Amino acid sequence: MIAEEQKPNMAGLTSATTQSQGTATNGMEVRTQSTFSRAGSITLEKQALKIDYESFGQAHTCYISGKGIRSITGPSQFPADVEEITEGIDSTIVIAQIGKAWRSRSGRALVIRTVQSDGDLMVPWSQFRKVIGGQAAKAIISRFNPPPKPQPRPVVETGNNISQGLAGGF
Repeated sequence: MIAEEQKPNMAGLTSATTQSQGTATNGMEVRTQSTFSRAGSITLEKQALKIDYESFGQAHTCYISGKGIRSITGPSQFPADVEEITEGIDSTIVIAQIGKAWRSRSGRALVIRTVQSDGDLMVPWSQFRKVIGGQAAKAIISRFNPPPKPQPRPVVETGNNISQGLAGGF
């Protein structure tokens, strides 16, 4: 017979009774779910920023005009209009404002919010600058979906009504 190695006893318990000695989480793996998902890309088309993204199972295309790009990148950094261009019934071009774009509070991302985006769309500021400067052909857009907020705990009554105690005693 082959001799088995004996594990040392822990606090008076035999090794047969100690189930999990490996991890502090007792074998349960803790994972954090990312709040970012890839949504599309931005490119420079003529003088406008073209935004292609997918949401709710459909592909969407919208634009930020050259004037809007200058307002975001200028010293005042005002939000820019995000516009969608469609063809009307009588072959007229219809430009509709569907959202806004601005620089994030930290200054490290371009935030795009539209009525169809299913969350905020974000592009790293450095990548956005490379696209509008012509150093990069396109940059990736990520969708930010914050984790669900925890629900408040249900209110539990801590004591019994005094009449319930008296009814049982008489």
